[in-house]
Amino acid sequence: RADYSRAKDCYEKALASASKAGNIARVAETTLNQATFYLQRGAYGPCLRRLPASRRLFEAMGADYTAACGRCNEGFLYLRVGLFEQGRQTLQQALQQMTRLGRRSGEALATLLLAWVDVKQGRLSEGRQRVANAVQLYLELGLSRDAADALLDLAELELDEGDIVRFNDALQQASANFDLRETPDLHARKVFLEARRPMVTMRNAKRICKPSTRH
Repeated sequence: RADYSRAKDCYEKALASASKAGNIARVAETTLNQATFYLQRGAYGPCLRRLPASRRLFEAMGADYTAACGRCNEGFLYLRVGLFEQGRQTLQQALQQMTRLGRRSGEALATLLLAWVDVKQGRLSEGRQRVANAVQLYLELGLSRDAADALLDLAELELDEGDIVRFNDALQQASANFDLRETPDLHARKVFLEARRPMVTMRNAKRICKPSTRH
């Protein structure tokens, strides 16, 4: 708690100093660092108040890619706090910016985040297609780890939906595109998801075998 307070004070002092000196670039950078600090600690409210401010400053300076990354972070935060329509609008803008700038990895990230907005809003088929599009972009860029990470997210979604066939397919694709054993966190996720599969299979079987109450 003390470390949190000290870091918070340091950021406030740095921001005040940069503002007093009229150093807009330093103000933008410090505000972004503040937002990241709050994001890492799950303090979404303070983060959401600072991210748009830093993005607008970067846009004013012509730092379009940094601003587009800021939009992706804003969209992610809206997703986390349940403001899905705001998240969709923000991420669509980010996607347009990334596409215009030719930043394909950023385009993949914005597409992937939009997929989870689709899922949260009940647009499952659209979400699946967006994940597939993002995975394809990652693979074309040689970012197989990011592709595998996205596919594990999709596998978890399919497991939550009770779709074992789609779950197996997503898991197999993740393993085929990247050696998950090379990355402990991805391998652990795969093992955990595989451990959940029998329980979901049993739950599905019970639903099928449950006798009808109608006469």
